[in-house]
Amino acid sequence: VRLWLPPAQRNDDSPKMLHWAKGYGDARLFPMDQLQEESLLLCEGELDALAAISAGIPAITATCGASTWNDQLSAFFKEYEPICAETSVLYPGAKEVIQTLKDQRKQVGLVTNKPRRFVELMLPAFDLHTAFDTIVAGDDLPTKKPEPDMVHHALSDLDRAPNEACLIGDSRADLGAAKAAGVCSILVSFGYAGDLNVHECGADRVISDLMELLVNDA
Repeated sequence: VRLWLPPAQRNDDSPKMLHWAKGYGDARLFPMDQLQEESLLLCEGELDALAAISAGIPAITATCGASTWNDQLSAFFKEYEPICAETSVLYPGAKEVIQTLKDQRKQVGLVTNKPRRFVELMLPAFDLHTAFDTIVAGDDLPTKKPEPDMVHHALSDLDRAPNEACLIGDSRADLGAAKAAGVCSILVSFGYAGDLNVHECGADRVISDLMELLVNDA
C-alpha cells in the first residue's frame, strides 16, 4: 500500500509515494464532480455557478450581494434542472472504478454539494442510481463542504470511523472537508480545482486518473 507524501515532508531524495500499512480504509467518498463533468452545452456563467456550488460557496456576496446571487442561482437552477443529465458525462473510468471498489467489498459513498434533486436526476442517467451505499447531497444538512458535517453523516451511515475512509475531490471544499472530518484526502489533477495547486496543498495523495484509485490501495 502506498501513500502520497505531502510536499512539506519531502526532501530532494524522497520518493513521491511511501508504503503505508493502513491503506485508505474500506470506505470511499466521492463528490459528484469527481464522477462527471459538465459539457460545453453550458455557457461560461453557468459553469461558474456549478463551480461555486461545488466549492461550497453558499452566496457570493462580496461582489454581487446575497440577494442578487441567490436570485441568479434560483434562475440557474430552474434552467439547469431539466437538462442536468443531458449536459453531463462521466469521467473516463468512473463507473468501472466504482464497480471494482464494490467488487473488492469497499463501501462507496457520494458526498456532493449539488442539491439532491439534481443528483436524483443524474444518477439514473449514468446508471449509478444503485451504486452508492450512502448519498449525502448539498441540501440534506444545514452546512456543506468544506464543513465536515456531510462527511460525518456519510461515515455514520456506513458505520465507519474517519480513519477507515478517504474522500476523493478536486477543490478546497473537498480538501477542507476531508481534513476537518479526519479522513484521508485524495485530490485529482482535473475538475474544478480553480487556483488550487493540488500538488502543493497537503493532500494525502494526488492522482491524474480515477483508475489510479485501484492502484497501490488496500
